[in-house]
Amino acid sequence: MTPLHTLILPNRHIADYFELEPAERSAIDDLLEETRRGILARDPEVAGFNIGVNIGAVAGQTILHCHVHLIPRRPGDVANPRGGVRAVIPGKADYRLIASVVDLGRDGTRLSAGMEFPSNRP
Repeated sequence: MTPLHTLILPNRHIADYFELEPAERSAIDDLLEETRRGILARDPEVAGFNIGVNIGAVAGQTILHCHVHLIPRRPGDVANPRGGVRAVIPGKADYRLIASVVDLGRDGTRLSAGMEFPSNRP
């Protein structure tokens, strides 16, 4: 992960992004934009973003609670960024690191924001 990598997730426990209610998806979009603005204000080196969602084990989903990654990108963070999300940051996929988290209620209201400290996972 990169500094300020943020996870946005609904409060309602659901594994699949495609099963979200329209209000939940709309709230996620709103929080992506709000968070993007905050990251840009906080770190002027950020020059781009990746947005990612893993749905299902074959797609790499290891946490069965829907979450959307907002990944700030900086010049030189990888040798060749071509291909974007197909190889976001090789060697940086260890989610046991710290990530920012924003929780949403079922109606899309923001419930909380903070830091996630995942337990050690294999």
